[in-house]
Amino acid sequence: MQSVQVKRYSTWPKVLSLPTAALRVHQDAIPALIGKRMAADNKLAVGDQVLLRWRDKNGTFDAREIQIAAIFNANVPGVDQGQVWLPLETLWEMTKLEGEATMIVLQKDAPAPTLAGWNFKDHRFLLADLDTIIQSKKERVHHLFDAPDHRSAGYF
Repeated sequence: MQSVQVKRYSTWPKVLSLPTAALRVHQDAIPALIGKRMAADNKLAVGDQVLLRWRDKNGTFDAREIQIAAIFNANVPGVDQGQVWLPLETLWEMTKLEGEATMIVLQKDAPAPTLAGWNFKDHRFLLADLDTIIQSKKERVHHLFDAPDHRSAGYF
């Protein structure tokens, strides 16, 4: 059993380079997209069927077969590893969370959406903690090499 994060993908905006045309093909099982890492880790190929188990908004477990419709190559592990991409409408139906989302992906320089109840955070806000950590590491390395005598800087 492999724990995965199920992502929803709307087939109309072309923001991410995912092979979403494969999701529109009618199949007996739910069509799903996975990345090359996910496919390799789980020995999956296009056409394979696997059982996907999830919980709906009420906490009730359910399960259905998904069929790997396409495998994509991604440079970003967070888009690939441990991720299963399903059609948005299908996932809304499965989870009973119609009209809900936890994340939205926008094109570069797209204006922030104005959606009721949505508190939009841009990438600068979302990456601020990581930027702070990187900057502090750069400063530590800078101070280490600027010290004229390592003993005077507290390094022995």
